[in-house]
Amino acid sequence: MYKPEPNPQPLLPPELAKRFEQTIDRLHAHEPLDLHEKDLSALFEVIATRLFAALSHRSGCYFDGVSGMTSNIPSRRTIDFKGEMWIGRNRDQWTEPFHARIVDKRTTHQGLSITLTIGQDKAQGDLTSVLPPNEDAE
Repeated sequence: MYKPEPNPQPLLPPELAKRFEQTIDRLHAHEPLDLHEKDLSALFEVIATRLFAALSHRSGCYFDGVSGMTSNIPSRRTIDFKGEMWIGRNRDQWTEPFHARIVDKRTTHQGLSITLTIGQDKAQGDLTSVLPPNEDAE
């Protein structure tokens, strides 16, 4: 499994990351949720771009959202998302199977662990490693 080098520059706008964390919290609370909301798909696009940027066969590709997204909660702190990720290069676009596993490790101050699989590629990262420090934290 590919693990990218830590990125010292923030990649995600803090409000998008906070919204993602709220989405995870709402899913854990079994609240009804629209999985196709713009921010969730946009976050997966950004994470895919970050995690797969160094793979040579993904060179020049862009990720353009997840269609048919579903979620499942296999355990108390884990959420799985599945669907089809739209990928493009030049003027071509296609879909590949998408799977994201989010493990909530915030109770141990380890953030949200993300394992992302698109097609045959698999990578792992931590949402908090791409975020700027939260100035509101105590």
